[in-house]
Amino acid sequence: MSWNFFPGWEGREEVGFLTDVVADASERFGTSSDTVLLSGFSAGGFMVNYLACDAPETFSAYAPVSGGFWRPHPVSCEGPVKLFHTHGWSDNTVPLEGRKLGGGRFEQGDIFAGLEIWREANQCWDEKPSGFSRDGDFMLRKWNGCAEDAALEMAAVVVSYCL
Repeated sequence: MSWNFFPGWEGREEVGFLTDVVADASERFGTSSDTVLLSGFSAGGFMVNYLACDAPETFSAYAPVSGGFWRPHPVSCEGPVKLFHTHGWSDNTVPLEGRKLGGGRFEQGDIFAGLEIWREANQCWDEKPSGFSRDGDFMLRKWNGCAEDAALEMAAVVVSYCL
């Protein structure tokens, strides 16, 4: 089983499914979508981006890890959103620039092109990040000057670990 994030694929409707999961957790444990951050890794990171794009009000914030959009990139997304993207600088599975798969039938999108879509959705006035910093193994970018209730940050892990 996989997330149904690829544009045009039929199957489970993820916004409804994940909204039901939060409603169930709220009933059982007293949580609320106002306090739940949605995160996902790789395919889950792609799913997080598409869900945030289509229904930003579903969760309080979004944190995709090593997943973005597929090409063609969405023309636009709903917004504003609070989004913190984390990615490996040298990720070969989901490269920052994207890559073709399935003999060219599928193409992972460019992460920086995705961030541009988020800057527009968040009504950020400048394309250039307001802040750059380095914290240990992380290079951080943050955009200020965006719509109220919007947040946009990216952290790139710059080291490789061997197992």
